[in-house]
Amino acid sequence: MVTRRTTPTVPRGPATVGDADLPERAVRQAFKTFETGDVADVHTFCHADYRNYEAPEIGGPEGFQMIVAIMRGAFSNLSFEEQRMICHGDTVALWTVMRGQHTGEFDGLRPTGQVIEQRQIHWIRVQDGKLVEHHAVRDDLRLLVQLGIIPISGCLAAGDIVDVPSCNVFDAVVQGAQLRLSA
Repeated sequence: MVTRRTTPTVPRGPATVGDADLPERAVRQAFKTFETGDVADVHTFCHADYRNYEAPEIGGPEGFQMIVAIMRGAFSNLSFEEQRMICHGDTVALWTVMRGQHTGEFDGLRPTGQVIEQRQIHWIRVQDGKLVEHHAVRDDLRLLVQLGIIPISGCLAAGDIVDVPSCNVFDAVVQGAQLRLSA
């Protein structure tokens, strides 16, 4: 995982030496768990009250472990490249790129074998050095196009869409839908 500190961590209230880095260390440890699949130490960085708003029905460290199992079961060679991290008090904003190969079932979708790359932004609140709250914004449209669920037409259909701006992918999807509707 490539890491780059862009903004210094701001301590939250009274802190002991080393506590200022706890939020970013906990977040990095969580994403490393997705890459390795080793969930043995989840209780060290995941709060008992952990809530993932992307999967609200699953909470706590056990819920975190389930999400790791689901993602690793769906995507082999799963990795997260850290693009930027900003820490402010107990909140961490992380820009990352998830990569992998779709080799297992994912949300009811049979494996396609497609290599995927998805840009993501995560907002994570940390309490007592552990993840307690998680929100994410992901480029799901691009992921669905890469998996072949949403067909696109035009010049993007034949090529690699990884480095194409999301607005161009959206336009190609809309154009393809309009063509199918008019046919």
